[in-house]
Amino acid sequence: LTVPYHVGVLESLKQEGVLTEDTPIAGSSAGAIACVAFGCGVPALKTVDATIRVSDRTADQGGAQGRLLAALDEQMEGLIDEEKFQNLVDRPAPTGVCYRKLFPQQESILKTTFESREELFRATGHSCMFPFFSSFWPCRLDTSNGGLLPDVVVDGFFAVPRERFGCPDFGELDEAQRSEAPDRVVTISPFPHEKMRITCSTKEDSISPTLRDENDLGNLFRIATECSSASDFIALYERGLRDGEDWCREYA
Repeated sequence: LTVPYHVGVLESLKQEGVLTEDTPIAGSSAGAIACVAFGCGVPALKTVDATIRVSDRTADQGGAQGRLLAALDEQMEGLIDEEKFQNLVDRPAPTGVCYRKLFPQQESILKTTFESREELFRATGHSCMFPFFSSFWPCRLDTSNGGLLPDVVVDGFFAVPRERFGCPDFGELDEAQRSEAPDRVVTISPFPHEKMRITCSTKEDSISPTLRDENDLGNLFRIATECSSASDFIALYERGLRDGEDWCREYA
């Protein structure tokens, strides 16, 4: 549910001319949703509105826990039509979705090619599969591989070392795509890098909130894990916009 923060940062980088169609982007979980929406050309505020609808829908059903994936599938279907999907396919730089495969073999996946909307939606859902939170199950079963046994997958948070806190590693691109990896990687987190001990990037290459008071971190976690008001999500989007603008002025 922290999608609006990521969307705000991406929108600010776009407005400042730092993020273009030639910039590789990738994300896990909420970051994957934001990157997919951006790559498809979905307007920022439409993505924020979709997050509000996910929150409202799951609130009506009894709460966010266990119900997020179904609501996400519904919103992606409405936001990303064939034309929007083609925008992502035609994008010069890769748009990556990160998740962890547990079975039949353990491997971290940074998927950047998608043959259909369904494959894109499936990969994004995999990236958001946080055990016992996104759904009521510990993992997700993917039967699309055509094999006798399904792939067992979980959230992209588990695809990278702890110090990355879900931020994808472009080193995971396969050999054919390795030339598309960027020279400089900037990590984005809706929680302060230092509090989450995200040590994979320097201050100059990281964007995250600065805590306003002693209650701020708890409030960010509340928004991430509970159904919240539309004003909370809009404020989170605006915070991402400001943090992105501040970073551009200082480090871009």
